[in-house]
Amino acid sequence: MVSRLQCGKRGCPFYLEFKTQLNEKYKLSKYFNQHDHQLKERHTAKDVTTEIYERIRTLKSSINGIAKLTKTINDEFKKKFSRDAIKYQVQRLKEEELGKASEDANRLVKMLTKDCEERNYYFKKENDQRKKNLLYD
Repeated sequence: MVSRLQCGKRGCPFYLEFKTQLNEKYKLSKYFNQHDHQLKERHTAKDVTTEIYERIRTLKSSINGIAKLTKTINDEFKKKFSRDAIKYQVQRLKEEELGKASEDANRLVKMLTKDCEERNYYFKKENDQRKKNLLYD
């Protein structure tokens, strides 16, 4: 099998080509390691300061969309974060505020169990093949 990684800019000659055989690791087989344009330098998650993180927390609900939030943060702090970098920070904030999805499911099961006891009805909890809970009423 052959896999090829190319630059996202149309017409740029940069590429990496990897080959693999069944049950083997990928091996670099061909490459052209030069771009015909200046690469954009981006800031990453390690560049998110406490101040930036708190500003994202403040703005995430009032600004509609990751693209607008990214532009606002970049303009305010003179940075070059990608949308993915800001989206990741928003996801971290959601998990911090609401807990991880598995914790959320456990809270739901506890609430349903309590409600069932109070109203004298039941729900059935089953495990699928991946050991995740499925709920039925």
